[in-house]
Amino acid sequence: MGAGRQRVALTGAGLGAGALLALSLPPWGWWPLGIVGAAVLVGFLRDLPWRRRLLTGFAAGVGLYGIGMWWMTEFSAPGYVLTALLEGLIVAAAMAAV
Repeated sequence: MGAGRQRVALTGAGLGAGALLALSLPPWGWWPLGIVGAAVLVGFLRDLPWRRRLLTGFAAGVGLYGIGMWWMTEFSAPGYVLTALLEGLIVAAAMAAV
């Protein structure tokens, strides 16, 4: 698999894992999806170099907070986008560190 295709696959897996984690929280509350989302994320992070973990973690963070903090759009749409990206960077840093 080429580097570009691997990047797209890791980004998609990260977004999917983040979406599963978001759906495990209220108001949806389908908590078993949190376990599945964490397992998917850990499975894709295994044996990756730190830059790929950073990319996958950022995608997971954007998936998680992009859905989970949607309520912020009622206050400020630009603030919502900025917060989702900032929180995605925090998750990315954590995933790069592990």
